[in-house]
Amino acid sequence: MRRSPAGNLPWRWLIDERGLEFDNGLQCNRVDWRAVKAFQEEKDRFLFLVTPAYNPVLPTRLLTDEQKQALRALVADVRARGVLGAGVD
Repeated sequence: MRRSPAGNLPWRWLIDERGLEFDNGLQCNRVDWRAVKAFQEEKDRFLFLVTPAYNPVLPTRLLTDEQKQALRALVADVRARGVLGAGVD
């Protein structure tokens, strides 16, 4: 991974009512909430379960307490509105 051009670059995350997007300057990934089958909070990370082979992980150490609370509130909102996983069979 260290020899990969994108291997050591920092990631920037944007999470909003449309979904999540993260990039490092050389690659960008965007996931609509409808594609997220489940959201899981663990002790040290937030998991966005999309497919068996693609599940973005956001380490909690990268977030302030306020950002964690905002993410939890956003996820609760998209769940309540039926958006989370709406595109998953």
